[in-house]
Amino acid sequence: MSTRTTAPRGPAGPDQDLLAWARATCLDLPDARTDQPFGAGSAVFRIHRRLFAIILERTPVSEHPLLNLKADPQEVRLLQRTHRWLLPAYHMNKKHWVSAELAPGVDLDLLAELVEDSHDAVVAGLPQRLRGLQLPRDHGPG
Repeated sequence: MSTRTTAPRGPAGPDQDLLAWARATCLDLPDARTDQPFGAGSAVFRIHRRLFAIILERTPVSEHPLLNLKADPQEVRLLQRTHRWLLPAYHMNKKHWVSAELAPGVDLDLLAELVEDSHDAVVAGLPQRLRGLQLPRDHGPG
């Protein structure tokens, strides 16, 4: 796990600031792209068309936006037990995904690591020919 991040340090701010931080953190990763296949109020982040994060601005499970991330199945329960802002994944496989509440008190350093870990897990599952392949910045979604 590297320390590459655009996360601001210190306490988390209002929901909109955290949404902007989450978008920027996801898009700062190599070859990350975003689209909105589920309409306004959500954003899907992908590398080579495979998703590694989803922002959901409104859900029935939290008053705050959620950031869904892939996670190591062996760490999911421990993460949820030790961090109140990590929930069972909303509308995703709860064994392989977590939902992070983008709420005041969220640990941005840990969340930045989880975003990067999610991205890295997707990259590791890509065919060898796509790993490390840099897409031009004007390339479309995916």
